[in-house]
Amino acid sequence: MIKNYQFNLPLSLYLRQEFNKRRNMGSRDRKRTREDIFSYFRIGKNYPELGIAERVAIGSFLCNTNRSPESDYILNTHSPFLPEDMSASLAVKLEKTKEKFPHFDLGNIFSFASLVSTQINIDSFLQSFLKQPKLWIRVRQEYKDAVLTELTEKKYSFEISTELSNAISLINSTPVHELKSYEKGFFEIQDINSQRCLEDIELHEGDRWWDACAGSGGKSLALLDKQPKLKIIVSDLRESSLLNLKNRMKKVSQRIEGIHQLDLSSGQEAVPGLFEGILADVPCSGSGTWARSPEILSSFSETSLIEKYIPLQRKIVQNLTKALKPKKYLIYITCSVFRSENEENIRHFEDNFGLKCLSAAYYEGSELGADTMYRAILSKS
Repeated sequence: MIKNYQFNLPLSLYLRQEFNKRRNMGSRDRKRTREDIFSYFRIGKNYPELGIAERVAIGSFLCNTNRSPESDYILNTHSPFLPEDMSASLAVKLEKTKEKFPHFDLGNIFSFASLVSTQINIDSFLQSFLKQPKLWIRVRQEYKDAVLTELTEKKYSFEISTELSNAISLINSTPVHELKSYEKGFFEIQDINSQRCLEDIELHEGDRWWDACAGSGGKSLALLDKQPKLKIIVSDLRESSLLNLKNRMKKVSQRIEGIHQLDLSSGQEAVPGLFEGILADVPCSGSGTWARSPEILSSFSETSLIEKYIPLQRKIVQNLTKALKPKKYLIYITCSVFRSENEENIRHFEDNFGLKCLSAAYYEGSELGADTMYRAILSKS
């Protein structure tokens, strides 16, 4: 599976297709195989001289905490020098690995460290790639007791955030889609830092907001849960995302003012009228989420950042600024850790688009098992 992977699909989708071809594999076999393949990619560009089996063994040792017959076989067959204590701390595991392979370097996991903002704790960020992030949900307050009751009855392991009382983390593979409370719309799957980006946004009844890169509508739903009488317009380039958005809105009986399929990087006519607020969760490298998609560590190039994402982000914000009322707010969001997509872009917006940055911050996810996000609040002069 590793040898045949061409990086033309997300790794999770590729593995799903491969497993469908192998009906004789049981659920446990699929789960362990998936974990080992993800672990292979989590060590990034370390040990290119080693074969696939050895790299899988090292990745499995570093990234997993529980022993299994599969892990014992892999380690004993391909890396018998590694200790069998899978529950040891990551620091101890890295030390034991370096005793045999001295050239292990966290910088070889993420080879773009020079591009990362100085505001990011780079050591924690690099180590986060050796851990599976958590699955986060945002519970609607009125249904919190019902959701907690069902999670407890299902014996799912979960933790309530100490920072956001309606944010709950679970093991990434938890089948929350199968819960009755999910079917009823009692909660949304949403990373905690995506929730934090909107937590302190001031909303007023009757204000017009434009969720310009809405995707499947997670942030629009969060805004409406905060202020149900907000007038929200949504747009996205992808028809499939907008269809998903419609279904999510219908499930929770939320009403939006309009849905538009727009290419905001072109001169295409934008949504008519002016807005009190515009949410611009722009397309980006996604580098703050790569712990969920570690295959990108081996396939991303700086060229795509310079030639694709930065010009796209600047064009989108330039077009959106025209629809913003004076003295009102554009919320710029990325899931990137790169300066060029964040701080440097903000300076460009201020110098060229008549915007002023009121606040900007990274929401780091490395210690939380979450994504790292960047948010800036900009005001139009």
